[in-house]
Amino acid sequence: MMEAKTIHTYKDRLQQAIALRKHPLKLCRLLGIKFLFKLMTGSLRVTEIESRVEEIVKVKGAGVISLFPEIGVDVDKPSDLELVRAILK
Repeated sequence: MMEAKTIHTYKDRLQQAIALRKHPLKLCRLLGIKFLFKLMTGSLRVTEIESRVEEIVKVKGAGVISLFPEIGVDVDKPSDLELVRAILK
């Protein structure tokens, strides 16, 4: 969750990141050339991504590493929100 002020301030960057969420190479370009190189060489760490995102949008976040891809479900439709609410109850 983010404060409305933060979303408004970084709206363009956040929309760009969301649009690229399924394209790691393109998404990595938003972080900088160093990150693109590290991704391509397999040396990029989640903590580096977390730190860079915090620098860019001034929000502390955490990456989640999981063997279960279903935890990454999009919540962009009312039915998705209902599903997530049911799971969290």
